[in-house]
Amino acid sequence: MPSGFTIPRLKARPELDLLDVDIVDWQWEQSYGLNPFEDPYEFYLEGRLLSVVGKTLGKKFETLKVDLTFYMAEPIDYKRPRLEPFPEWVGDMRRVKGGYVGNLSLPERAAPMVVTSLAAGKYETIRFQMLKQSRLNYNVHDYRFRREFQQDHDDDIVL
Repeated sequence: MPSGFTIPRLKARPELDLLDVDIVDWQWEQSYGLNPFEDPYEFYLEGRLLSVVGKTLGKKFETLKVDLTFYMAEPIDYKRPRLEPFPEWVGDMRRVKGGYVGNLSLPERAAPMVVTSLAAGKYETIRFQMLKQSRLNYNVHDYRFRREFQQDHDDDIVL
């Protein structure tokens, strides 16, 4: 190798932080009306919004409040070539006094199942994988609505 030549090093992938939020309450809103922007192609404006209030444990084991707002994302057309850049996150979370505030996108086709499962009490927690952007801001890379097993099922299984 010539002198002064260095091999470029690959940047290490950043570590994602995990945050588990216990669901306390939720609200579903749906709106429909005339488009106030007078768009000649869109006469009506339709909106769907899912709000979730939860709690989580902080680093000092204090209870933190979490306010989440899920906006319905446009349906994905897998046949259409992608012209826009690849998305880097599905939402963001901000650390505020006493907890977190988050704005996230929720796929339109997943909304009916999520709302039905919330109404039936099937989901208990939401797990977030987030990348810290600054001292108080996070980009959410992934989230999952979850429910843990309620009991040990080894006794029920007969082989």
